[in-house]
Amino acid sequence: SLELAFAGHENRTVSVILITISVLFLAYGVLTALRGASTITAGPDGLSISGPLPRQIGWNELTDIRLGYYATRRDGEEGWMELVLRGGGKRIRIDSDIEGFVDIAERCLEWARARELALSDATSRNFDMALSAGFKDGRLLIPQELREQKRQR
Repeated sequence: SLELAFAGHENRTVSVILITISVLFLAYGVLTALRGASTITAGPDGLSISGPLPRQIGWNELTDIRLGYYATRRDGEEGWMELVLRGGGKRIRIDSDIEGFVDIAERCLEWARARELALSDATSRNFDMALSAGFKDGRLLIPQELREQKRQR
């Protein structure tokens, strides 16, 4: 049997919890490093990610696009977005904290419209916000009028 010790005492529960938390932080660190080493390109043929885990979805393969908004404040004034593209059996997720997020989102929306993909109401509203709001340090700053429209719905 594996015996784990914590502060000189056998306490498996605390040790397992600490090891689990350490593994989760390590995994998060590895994913962050991989993401930082990747480059996203919205080119004429599709969206591609180059780097340690390369992926590509051609515009002609695009079957679904979603843009989610996640508030970081109770009033919804600040938050971050996540763009998810699906097509050809692949999925690409892009967070709003990357440089050029709005340009990439706008290009993806153009292709979604060209392919006549149905967008959910939430995705349509979120594209309106993304294309008219500002970003600071990867956080979306929503104008007051858009926050009020979002609350009314």
